[in-house]
Amino acid sequence: MYLRIFVVYFWILILSFFVIALHACESSPVFIKPSSSAWSAEFDQGGGSSGLLHLPFPAGVASLCTQGAGGKYSHHSTSTAYDLDFDTSNSADEELYAPTSGTARVHLVTQTGSGFGTHVNIDRGDGTYVVVGHMKMIFVCDGCEVSAGQLIGYEGCTGLCTGDHVHVGLHQGDASRPAEYGVSIPATYLFSQNGETSSLSSEAFVCGVGGSDDPYGQSYTSALPVAYTHPDGTLVKTGNDPKVYVLQNGTRRWIMNEQVFASFHYSFANVVTISDEEFACYADGGVISINSFVEAVADPNGTRWLIVGLPEQADSYRIALPSTAWEGVLQSWGLNYNSSYPPPSVDWNHAYFTQWRPKSGFGAFRPGTLLKEFSGSAVYVAVANIAIPIKNWSVYLMLGFFPRPIVFVPDGSVLVVQGRKGDCQSGNYCLDVESVERCDAATFSIAGFQESSRDNEPSSESHRSPASDGSSSAQTPPARSSNPSDSSRTPSPSQTSAQNTSCPNGALACIVDMDQNNISESLLIADWLWTAEFSVGEHTYVYGNGGCFDGQLSQNDIVTSVDGYYHLDFSQFFGDCQSQLTLVLTFGTDSNPPTPNMTNWLWWQTAAFCAQGNTLCNLMQNGTSWEEWLLSVSWNPSVGLTPNGNGLTSNSQL
Repeated sequence: MYLRIFVVYFWILILSFFVIALHACESSPVFIKPSSSAWSAEFDQGGGSSGLLHLPFPAGVASLCTQGAGGKYSHHSTSTAYDLDFDTSNSADEELYAPTSGTARVHLVTQTGSGFGTHVNIDRGDGTYVVVGHMKMIFVCDGCEVSAGQLIGYEGCTGLCTGDHVHVGLHQGDASRPAEYGVSIPATYLFSQNGETSSLSSEAFVCGVGGSDDPYGQSYTSALPVAYTHPDGTLVKTGNDPKVYVLQNGTRRWIMNEQVFASFHYSFANVVTISDEEFACYADGGVISINSFVEAVADPNGTRWLIVGLPEQADSYRIALPSTAWEGVLQSWGLNYNSSYPPPSVDWNHAYFTQWRPKSGFGAFRPGTLLKEFSGSAVYVAVANIAIPIKNWSVYLMLGFFPRPIVFVPDGSVLVVQGRKGDCQSGNYCLDVESVERCDAATFSIAGFQESSRDNEPSSESHRSPASDGSSSAQTPPARSSNPSDSSRTPSPSQTSAQNTSCPNGALACIVDMDQNNISESLLIADWLWTAEFSVGEHTYVYGNGGCFDGQLSQNDIVTSVDGYYHLDFSQFFGDCQSQLTLVLTFGTDSNPPTPNMTNWLWWQTAAFCAQGNTLCNLMQNGTSWEEWLLSVSWNPSVGLTPNGNGLTSNSQL
């Protein structure tokens, strides 16, 4: 009865190794737009609504409509009949933003001689596109995806014009051709009126430049959200200044020259163009004018170390690398070491160990790094002691992150390395439209987070990092972030009372004394370590084949999530027992309850957690369809729960 699911699991393993191998071969992975539900809920919504157009200005900015649909100056041809002109400054460069989501097709006046001048056609994928014309400068690339609210360039007076303005309209036709080859069609625009978002057809706009035969038009206020903040660590510049800055502690710090830039192993591929308005949101954090240093080495024991800064610099240090995703950590710091090309090995008396001060814990991803796990759909930004998820593809584009490189890492390693993860479902540290449109530099800065022992590698065990003399110093795992949970559910008989209890220091599983009677009776398991994202926080059965459990699934075996953990209460067992157990979802692969013959079971995926060698895990060559990894505990009513695993990390150790 186990054969069917064993075969499925075997092929999942084969496919997983293939995917990991494929990613490992990519020196510069290219991010592919995710199609899973994690990002699709708000896909193509951008800062507004699909099907409607925005004015190409930030929310709150008003502009005079100087020529509307059928305007006598130039809006009476096939390619302009329903288009609109909005006045802009003749003395300053005003930024323009994408009024819709789609694919940018860039047309330069020097290439086309178009009356629309330098312009962007945003292909909506339905045979229509939105033209933004007479631009002075364009910040997006031809063929790149853009989202409503994304900075695309400066207004200007290129093409046929007598003063700076922006021309916008909806066309039918081929966006890859200049806009004069398209057909202008009616459109509906969103704008702000008395603090509320309203809509208006292109024919209903009141427009004019003034004069007896052309009265002044009306000014219309944009309702388009745009980005005014980026996370710490982001490299930024404005469109009209070549200076590159790094965001640190909510401030902007100018990197004085290319030599200094290169000494930090920064890459120009990571630089994001931001608006002048966002630039003004950050205080001046001073100039970075002195070269730095970034390197990695291995000590005689095989531990890998990240070396940062020069010895004479106050903020220089060396820190041990985590065993998980160490290649990704080094990639985030601009180093291309991997298992085939490892960091060089040096002796303890090398300057790296005698002159660089050791820092406790384990190295994390560099702030500002974009992260994605191999089989996950979420993209994160590393900041301080947390990985912040980007809510959806539209926000990703709105921030100008496409086509920035992304560091791909093994599944589960984002949390292991960073120590905490934000959660867009609960709104706890999430890069969404509401957060990035605020001019609040501290929102996603190191200063915005409470410092904890984040630079320790998380585990349910204590880790020890080698010191410069080869000895060890004990390390404490970091604090755990909030994870999706539903504490409102009624605990089942298998649970303890719903107390606000979680594993100390963010461990993924642990044994605790919940009722404070000096006997640890509860096993806590993080609810989000499932094989499928949709199952986080859902009801589950605790299943044990013998020991404290009878190998059956019943209502008495159901546990629910409290504070992000499943609480398994062993105080109900009055006799001694040993248990090897797992968790099984209350709905199976076919959405029906799990069947006794295990043909549709969804069980808890422990491999990522147990591969760290935790003593709660029991690696077995059990010849069944179960994973090789199981949780194992011993229960004695007088003593309490104790780990009963073997802490092995591979079958070769059995």
